[in-house]
Amino acid sequence: MTAVTAPTGCGNAGCLGAVASGAAQVTALRDQGVPVSDLTGVIRLIDDGDRHATALARQAGRAIGEILAVVVNFFNPQVVAIGGRLADCEPLLASMRVTLYERCLPLATQTLLIERVATSQDVGITGAAHLVIDHVVAAN
Repeated sequence: MTAVTAPTGCGNAGCLGAVASGAAQVTALRDQGVPVSDLTGVIRLIDDGDRHATALARQAGRAIGEILAVVVNFFNPQVVAIGGRLADCEPLLASMRVTLYERCLPLATQTLLIERVATSQDVGITGAAHLVIDHVVAAN
């Protein structure tokens, strides 16, 4: 199995989106001869136990976990929130969690919560509002 390295929306080859996005999953499966047309088809294949789709989901989870490990070790957050359609893909999440816990310092993961979140178009605005509220409350 080879990693997908096609340029993504950011224009870079080899970035996280090129190996772990839904579009990357569709492209990789098509390259392997698996007839899939969109992310819904990929998720259906994973739910049905297709070994190619499941292996790609695990590979994507490892890639996401490697990036998150750097962030968690550096910032030591309380929560890692995972959203999007692939957040419901259990093989991806399981692989991401394993990689994250393997690569992080125990102190950083001791109380770390990894949560699935429902996302909407306003998720950025909602996150910014929470930051403002936290800042105002902390100042008082």
